[in-house]
Amino acid sequence: MRIEPGVDDAAMGLRVATVRMINCGTGVYRVNGYPAVKVVGGETTVRHGSAGIAVVDGFDAPPAPVVLQPGEIATTGLMWRNTVTDVNTPPTVGSGVDVAPLPGKGWQRVTMTIDLGTTGELGVRAWTKP
Repeated sequence: MRIEPGVDDAAMGLRVATVRMINCGTGVYRVNGYPAVKVVGGETTVRHGSAGIAVVDGFDAPPAPVVLQPGEIATTGLMWRNTVTDVNTPPTVGSGVDVAPLPGKGWQRVTMTIDLGTTGELGVRAWTKP
């Protein structure tokens, strides 16, 4: 499996980034659930779904089995706001995310700026097939 950045969208402080997982193997790969995500260089609370950050169509859809044939892609989404609620607390800025297809699987680093403001909250969408 290879994990890489997809498309980003930022508007009015809301950030939504897509992360793609590509089956580079010769066999079928199955996932059902959420990827494991850690922000690199920042204190973060990671929650499944939108975590009340914003309402984005499909982001809170429940996990469903995803079957990837060789060469096929699954996507997940990361959602956060660059919100500052305390001027005395330095904002959280990460240099990327470490992503594992499922908890307990191998981590892969995706380089991107994660500017979480002072909330430190990140929502993660379940894997889906585009």
